Amino acid sequence: MERLKSSTLDPIKAVPGLFISDRFAASSVPNLQSHNIRRVLSLLQPHEALKPKVFAGNANEADGSEGPFQIEFRTIEIDDDPTVDIVQHLSAACDWIQEGLGTLSKDNAEPSPGVLVHCRQGISRSGAIVVAYLMRNFQISYSAALSLARESRPIICPNQGFGTQLRAWEHCKYDIYLDVEDEAGSNRTKEKKEKPPYKAWKAQRDDLLAGGEEDTNKVRFSSLASAAATLGKRRLENLEKQTAK
Repeated sequence: MERLKSSTLDPIKAVPGLFISDRFAASSVPNLQSHNIRRVLSLLQPHEALKPKVFAGNANEADGSEGPFQIEFRTIEIDDDPTVDIVQHLSAACDWIQEGLGTLSKDNAEPSPGVLVHCRQGISRSGAIVVAYLMRNFQISYSAALSLARESRPIICPNQGFGTQLRAWEHCKYDIYLDVEDEAGSNRTKEKKEKPPYKAWKAQRDDLLAGGEEDTNKVRFSSLASAAATLGKRRLENLEKQTAK
C-alpha cells in the first residue's frame, strides 16, 4: 500500500507536461508549484472532493513566494463504478488537457505549464482519462495506450466498465457523436447523434441495471476482484524488478 500513500506526481513520459496522481498529491500546493502545474482535472464524487481551503488563493499565498502562480481547476463528478458513463466526458476532458498543454510559456526560461489529472487513488478514474488522452493524441488502441500509461504509473487500472467504454471509444474513432450536415448543407456541425458502439454499450448497461441490484452488484464485485488481481500482479512485477537490480 506504500504507493497509495505517495505524495508524488507521476509524469506521463509520452506527453511532456502531463501528470497523474492521487488526491493527496494534488492537494499539495508546493507539489503543484514545483511541477509548474497550471491546470488540475479532478475526477471525484462530491464527498471525496478536496476541502476548499486547500486551494484558497493562489500558490504564492501558501508559501510566501513572490509573483503570480494561478492554477485553474475543473472537476468531473463521477464515481469509480463500472456502470457509470465516463465516455461522455472524454472528448471535453481531452480538449481541456490539450488546451492546457498547448499554452506554451512565452519566456523560454520558464518551464511550460503542466496539467495534472487525479482521482482518489490515481488508479481508475484518472487512469481512464490519461489513457483516453493517449489514445486520441497518438491514434492508438486502448491496449496500447494502457501499456504506454503504465510505463509512467504501473498501478493505472481503469475498472472493467471503463475499459469496455474505452474500447467502444476506440471503435468510435475517439468521438461518440456523428458529424452531420447542417440545413444549408454547406458545413458540418456536431449533433447529438450517437455512434453505434456507444449506443450498444449504453443499451447493454441499461439492460444490466434493469436486471436489478443483484446482477449489478455481481458486475461491481467482478470489477473490484479484477482490479485487485491486476494491481497485485503489477506490484509483484515491480518488486521482482527491484530485487533483480
